Formats: sequence, structure tokens, C-alpha cells
Amino acid sequence: MNERLALPDGSRVELKDGTQLVVQYSETERRVKLTGGEAHFSVWKDKARPFVVDAAGVEVRAVGTAFNVRLDPRDVQVIVTEGRVQVEQPAAAVPVAPAYVSVGQQAVVALAQPVAPTISGVTNEDIARELAWQAPRLEFNETPLADAVAEFNRLNRHQIELGDPALGALRIGGTFRPDNVEAFIRMLAAEPAFGLRAEPAGENRTVLRRAR
Repeated sequence: MNERLALPDGSRVELKDGTQLVVQYSETERRVKLTGGEAHFSVWKDKARPFVVDAAGVEVRAVGTAFNVRLDPRDVQVIVTEGRVQVEQPAAAVPVAPAYVSVGQQAVVALAQPVAPTISGVTNEDIARELAWQAPRLEFNETPLADAVAEFNRLNRHQIELGDPALGALRIGGTFRPDNVEAFIRMLAAEPAFGLRAEPAGENRTVLRRAR
């Protein structure tokens, strides 16, 4: 079955069944080695330490973004679902210029010889089909806000706090990515029926209060 991991820096990775990953963090770089299979990464921003995924010598470099990497016998596929990444082959016998891949694009890098990645656009439908292996989204249906918040807090470094315990009785519905707590907070603050405002309270904490 698929596996979700929280990496030492707060980044998250979802591994397709059978995928192997080796974490090699240092003081100057966050490097993980994909030795086979497929994984989706949601990277915690840290400009001082770039995040690098090494897949058979193909390096995908990011600071804070989300992307999927699939290692096949003949090539490496990278799909960017948030932000932008750099794809390169630094150990290739013949130097190849790095390629930059943005959200809504994919890069395919052939492993047989050092050639520039093939970059193409992907639709939301393409992305959904390629990432269909991922675990189901969080689904709420008339769920007490306290229960929904508890579920997000269990899965994320960023914690949500209810400024008034009575807010926990609000009922919410919808389908959400488990690792996208920011989108969940934005939805709550934007819903007029809830009458909420979100107050940042430190780097990894948001307090929900009644709007005045």
C-alpha cells in the first residue's frame, strides 16, 4: 500500500506502493534518493538548503514546491503540481543545460544518453490521471469543524487552533488535499456563512476566530 512520510524538515512525501527512498540531509542541502518507483513531494520552503531528488542521476531541485517523480527503466518523469523546479543531469558525460519546469508542465528525461529534457504542458485531467495512485483526499460531509481541524493537525506541521471552542460545532463539507492546510484555512476564512478570520500566530500556527 502507499505510504506517507514526514521528512525531518517538515516536507512531506507520498510513496507509491513498492517505492524506495533514501534520505540524505546535510547542513547545506536536503537530498533524497529515489531508487525506484514513484513519489510525490510537498517541499517545505528553506532557501538556505535546496531540496534535491536524485533519480538515477537525474536531479530535481526545488526550494518550496510540490512535484511528482517517476523513475522507469528508460526515463524519469517529473510533473510539477505547485511552483517550479530545476531538472538536470550533473553527472552526465556530456554536459546538458538544466531545464526549468513550472506548475502545469511535465519533463521527461531519457536515461540512455544525456539529452535535454522534453517539456510539455499537462492539463488538470492529465495530472489527476497520472497521480491517481495517491491516497484519497480528506472528505468532509457535515463534519464538525473541530474534527476536521484535528485531522489536518494530525497530518501537518502547520497547526490550526480554534480561538473560540464554540467554533468547533460549525459543520463543513468538501474534499481537500491532506497536505494543503493553507487552502483549507483560506476556504474557511472566505466562507461568509462561517464568519471567520484567520490570524497567523507564528511560522507554523494559525488561529481561527470569529470575524468582528
